Amino acid sequence: MNLSRTKHYLGANIHSRRPLIAATLQLDEPADHNPDRLHALRQHYAALLPIESSATAIPQLLLEVLRQLSLKSQATFLNAWVTPSKNPTICNLFVESPHKKAIVFLLRQTVEWFSAVKAPEESTVSTAIAQATALVRSSGILDSVRALLAREVRSGLPWFATDNEGGIQLGYGINGVQFGAKAADILQKIKQELELRPPASFRIPIVSITGTNGKTTVTRMIAHILSSTGICVGMSSTDGIFVDGICVKPGDLTGPRSARRILADPSVEFAVLETARGGLIRAGLGYDAADVAVLTNIQPDHFGQDGIDSLQDLIQVKKVVADQILPSGSLVINADDEQLASLFAQEAFSHVRKRIVPYSVKPDHRIIRQQLQAGARAYCLQNGFITELFQEKRTVLLRADEMNSSLPGLAGFQIANSLAVTAAARALGCSTVEIVRGLLTFKNEKHNPGRMNLFRLKSGHLLVDYGHNPEAIRAIGEWASAPNSNPAWNPKDVTCILGLPGDRTDSLLQSSARMAARYFRKIILREDEDLRGRAPGELAEIMRSAIQTESGGCQVEVILNGAEALRRALQGMGSRSLTVLFYDEWAPFAATLSEFKAAPAEENLR
Repeated sequence: MNLSRTKHYLGANIHSRRPLIAATLQLDEPADHNPDRLHALRQHYAALLPIESSATAIPQLLLEVLRQLSLKSQATFLNAWVTPSKNPTICNLFVESPHKKAIVFLLRQTVEWFSAVKAPEESTVSTAIAQATALVRSSGILDSVRALLAREVRSGLPWFATDNEGGIQLGYGINGVQFGAKAADILQKIKQELELRPPASFRIPIVSITGTNGKTTVTRMIAHILSSTGICVGMSSTDGIFVDGICVKPGDLTGPRSARRILADPSVEFAVLETARGGLIRAGLGYDAADVAVLTNIQPDHFGQDGIDSLQDLIQVKKVVADQILPSGSLVINADDEQLASLFAQEAFSHVRKRIVPYSVKPDHRIIRQQLQAGARAYCLQNGFITELFQEKRTVLLRADEMNSSLPGLAGFQIANSLAVTAAARALGCSTVEIVRGLLTFKNEKHNPGRMNLFRLKSGHLLVDYGHNPEAIRAIGEWASAPNSNPAWNPKDVTCILGLPGDRTDSLLQSSARMAARYFRKIILREDEDLRGRAPGELAEIMRSAIQTESGGCQVEVILNGAEALRRALQGMGSRSLTVLFYDEWAPFAATLSEFKAAPAEENLR
């Protein structure tokens, strides 16, 4: 028996809505086998600890022993449970506790003892309890402080431990107050602060955006609208952490620690948080609850990663964001997305009181009608206009084709993103005038790099997009190859440069490649520099085979180097040609675009 890994969730997560410690336990035999060993262990530990266990398997007994050890070492132990895995000799252990170091130490000790031929002596157990007690005390946050904050959390007070061991922050952003770990009178100072201010005054507005496609664009657009009103916005996204429009840390930063960094910044007035699957699965949420959550869509992607094997798995991940909303907050959902519409119909979202705000490019959508009848707001594309619906009132904001991001009015998925943004901004208190101004001044090439960026070259056009799953490829392919997409290019003269992430399942890679074959007559296959565990040429062969199965008439060329693939495509373009580049890392292509003097082209499409 051994622990193969442990994991700490900072906030609400896919297993619990509280901070959590998770561990994977490798057993020597299936958990429910060897009742004699279970009986012997129970007898021994009952002589050492006040155990009254009805455990029917060794992992359950292990958690009961851990609970008693935790109590004796003064470590908070809120709850614990075991879940099986597909492998009968592997199970998952979960413990709700704020004392990560002490719990993990005791867990490792207990597993070591359970694995030994001879059970530990009383002196060995006492020594472990003493060590765990020292870890609890060294955590810096006094039990009296934890108890006080636990009571206040029920009244809506947000707080978290800072990077300084034992440091505490009450509240978020500009309304937050930090207390150093070494403050001798920290309990008294916190009490004084709480006497002066109600819990709600420690908060700042938070909007959390998640979904398979569109979340980065929606995040950037919401942040742009808010910033345009003079508010200091903290934004986390796939290209970094931004405060007041300045990148303070570059990188793909959409996890809970990035959210915490923004919420710890004393200048931030609004937090706009892109909340991606990976961070949710690995460490949970970085905030307690949002004022507004946006779910753009749930589509097949990331299968084969972090235990995600199906759409249902993805739904459970995204639901964490949907469930963690303040009472009377708003959940903005895409009614046109089949998975989200199904969840809405099943009333599958948590019963925390919140407003459901749907949006759709179809004004007569069933969910839109249903929400209007219930007295709720909804947003739709009506007669080519972004429109707010409330009861019998229709408020027209602007024509969709006026927005630079819609290229212009031709990209339906960008219009859907704009509807999501409008719904979220309105829920955050923005006026329609502020939203219209923000949508009109949001420029793809400046404010949304790498997402639906169109460039003009000496000959033809180039579209660059981050799409890497079937639905994203379908949306781009449909737009690029539509007969009336744009007079600037011939929809029959469109070349696709396709590269896909190597950590997806073969079946998902094949689905993405087949989707590309439905829309593009010529496809150049490339591979990322980071193959994510694949052999060179393996991804290209999977894609090539799937394309030929889908469409024997599709012309396929393999150029593994991305920059060379782009150069080859651009050299062969005519004046009315369009090349579509699906990329993952921008750096390899930047020099090639500079070489061909690519310039933003959106303004020339009106």
